Amino acid sequence: MSAFTGQILIESLYLKTTKRRPSYQDIARDTYGKLGHRFTYGIVAVNLFGCAVLYIILSATLIDAMVRDFTAASEPIHVYVIGCTLFVWACLIFTKTMKEVALLSVLGSLATFAVVCIAIGVSAEMALHHASRVPVMHKLVDWTKLPLSLATISFAYG
Repeated sequence: MSAFTGQILIESLYLKTTKRRPSYQDIARDTYGKLGHRFTYGIVAVNLFGCAVLYIILSATLIDAMVRDFTAASEPIHVYVIGCTLFVWACLIFTKTMKEVALLSVLGSLATFAVVCIAIGVSAEMALHHASRVPVMHKLVDWTKLPLSLATISFAYG
């Protein structure tokens, strides 16, 4: 789906004009007029802002959930929100070239690999040593985790 919409976007950028249209808003202006330009500008702005906010809230919530179980004095969640915000801000400010973006992508891939390895290791350790002590619970749906799971899915695939 992404490849197809990307192909349509590239075709729309150069369609029947001598100059390149630099943004979604210019395509919408040529297609739907001034109202289309304003509508598309609003949608793109909400999407860009919402994606960053969703990432910050999601990562702060997950960090808080991880740290809360292992520390005696848990920090309030706004501390983690501020930390995640500063991390995103620093990445946006200090990445100037594609080389730096590629380096961040490699670091992100390595971090994902490390998280998967840690999750597998902890799961194996729990299965071997704590299987008899872990209470068995069966829930069809855990409604308290629904907003977090929807945020994760929409951030990953949206």
